[in-house]
Amino acid sequence: MQLDLLICSLPPSYLNEPSLAPALLKSAVEKHGFSCRTVDFSLQCFKSLFNNDYQRWLAWSNTLPDHIDYNSVNDEHKLLLEQAVDQFVDMVNQINPQYLALSVFSMWQQRFAYHVCKKIKTNGL
Repeated sequence: MQLDLLICSLPPSYLNEPSLAPALLKSAVEKHGFSCRTVDFSLQCFKSLFNNDYQRWLAWSNTLPDHIDYNSVNDEHKLLLEQAVDQFVDMVNQINPQYLALSVFSMWQQRFAYHVCKKIKTNGL
């Protein structure tokens, strides 16, 4: 059975204060008879790419507002962004929802969403 909706929290987010919005939206979606799943991709990214190293995570997170202008970003942070975006697209492809919803609440998450959407537009899901 195909999943109707996948709601994803994007990186970076405060790891000690997860957003409640995806869970509330999931509840509303399921109340109306649709299937839904939530993924905290910020936490998943922290664990898989940064091996729970909070200082590296914080340093990378703080550079995301600069990721539109790649001339101002160091190579390590560019690589980490590319890996995170690739992991995100792979995860979405594996789950294969009918619809994808991105939870974006900060300028930092907006930048990550920009790169995800750019990748999807260029390569598809």
